[in-house]
Amino acid sequence: MAHRSLFLSPEDEGGGGNTQAGPTITVRHGDQDITVPKPDGVFLKSEVDAKYVPKAAHNDQMARMRTQLDERKNFRNPEELLGDEQFKTVAIEKWGLNPSATAQQLADNVRRAKEEVLEREVKPLKAQYEKTTTTLARLRDRDLNAQILGAAAKAGVKQALLKAPTKGGTAPIVSMLRGSFGHDSERDDWFARSGDGWAYSQAGGDVPYQTVEEFVAGWVETDGKEFAEPRRQRGPNTETDGRPDGQVSGQVGKELRLTEAQVRDIGYFRKMQAKADREGLTIVTI
Repeated sequence: MAHRSLFLSPEDEGGGGNTQAGPTITVRHGDQDITVPKPDGVFLKSEVDAKYVPKAAHNDQMARMRTQLDERKNFRNPEELLGDEQFKTVAIEKWGLNPSATAQQLADNVRRAKEEVLEREVKPLKAQYEKTTTTLARLRDRDLNAQILGAAAKAGVKQALLKAPTKGGTAPIVSMLRGSFGHDSERDDWFARSGDGWAYSQAGGDVPYQTVEEFVAGWVETDGKEFAEPRRQRGPNTETDGRPDGQVSGQVGKELRLTEAQVRDIGYFRKMQAKADREGLTIVTI
């Protein structure tokens, strides 16, 4: 039996390798390398690296930000300091204030001292805090988008809803569902909302609230049925290939669904590619 293997071509790994028909992959058949169009659903490492933040890096960044915020909890604003008698005593001595000066002179000196503290200490801390808060919110949003996309793909949401309409845009399924979730600062994760609180999980896991994946899976079976890919009943020209979700290979609408094993079979794949070209079908890997 000839040995077959599937690997990405160097051009694709570098972000190139596009032909008029789109990106390609190289399939090893025996001792020959054969280049074929890259099936939908197969992602290059460069594509994943460009669009998503590794979870370890995301958690590390947020841990550093929380540490920075915790370090600033004990800082006091000028109004509090000026109400502290011990601080005022030390400040008068350090800044060379004259207790016997007129009330106006004292008021002017205090005002200047307050402005000095505000410019030197408070404003830089406030700017750093706002920058850190903005960065943290942006990272959390990217995490939510990635969780929704992953859960939607796993639940069988239509491919068209998983892709952003423009470069750098937001996938339709993310725009549709992101309002259903909120961030729990205690657990540092996203959960499904229910009124002013959280929706409780039915999965019986360690977390009592519905995760993004659990919510999306339930939504596809109820309110979101029309946004899911249709499922075919098993017939004489279809096979489940051992898939527990019941998805089958074969033609479904304008899609020609192939399992990973069928894609690796170069002879069979060529036949299906010819069929797709004749009938205007799109090959989808399941």
